[in-house]
Amino acid sequence: MVQQGAWLEPTLITEDFVVNAAIYRDSWASRKIGGSFGLMQAGFPKPSGPALEEYREAVGRMKDFVRRFHAAGGTITTGTDCLPWCGYGLPDELRLLVDAGLTPAAALRAATIDGARVLRWQDRRRIAPNLTADLVVLDGNPLQDIGNVRLVHAVLVNGRYLDRTTLDGLLK
Repeated sequence: MVQQGAWLEPTLITEDFVVNAAIYRDSWASRKIGGSFGLMQAGFPKPSGPALEEYREAVGRMKDFVRRFHAAGGTITTGTDCLPWCGYGLPDELRLLVDAGLTPAAALRAATIDGARVLRWQDRRRIAPNLTADLVVLDGNPLQDIGNVRLVHAVLVNGRYLDRTTLDGLLK
């Protein structure tokens, strides 16, 4: 795959959502995610007992493949299939990539530079004059802890600065 230039967007959150449904359900309200968790979970398998353990083992093998693919020089990108809603799952996907063995820097690269490159957007998604690049300002260093990507202080989008108060208002 690496020799052929294939890239991998593993969408680990879709499987983690199944094996750790209770964790996602518990964090639903604290993350202020709108809608019904039950409705979001509809259509996903709900394994239990030995089937759940088999599913967990399969997720472990997926993470191992992601780690080996990356170690071999493969390009990883990020995606969430809009779980739980578009945008909300990206911090979880980044955490899962780090759990799989990528460094926080490699996980961030998957969500930014490498994602833009595989979409052939590398010439317009850079921070440079006259190009379109959005910025996220964080209150913590994601290179030290990938969970810090949740600490969004502000966003610069289309030349407009959105502070935390404005962002919270948009979420409502």
